[in-house]
Amino acid sequence: EANGEADMRADASADKRAAREDLAAAKSSLDSLRAELDGERANAQKAERARAEVNGRLFQLTAEADGLRRRLVSAKEECEAQRRSAEAARCLAKTAKKEEAPLREELAAVKENAEELVAE
Repeated sequence: EANGEADMRADASADKRAAREDLAAAKSSLDSLRAELDGERANAQKAERARAEVNGRLFQLTAEADGLRRRLVSAKEECEAQRRSAEAARCLAKTAKKEEAPLREELAAVKENAEELVAE
């Protein structure tokens, strides 16, 4: 019976050692998993910061593009207004040129009459 108790104590001691070893291995695995989790959290934070930076830059570029579109529309409108103004000026110049010939003829006649009057 004493041998039986000694065997039981030896078995219990071996079980206790095995349990301690299992516990130590579990703690080591847990520490390793915690370190890995911390690394993944750090990577996730870096990715979130990068995403926020990209979103901020995208917002900025979108605003710049909108501003450029507005400027382009305004420039096109100004160009069209200048084209219409130039066309109107060409039409006025043509009209003035058509009206110029009879006025020159009248001026020449008036000069001739003046010269005749001066000569008399």
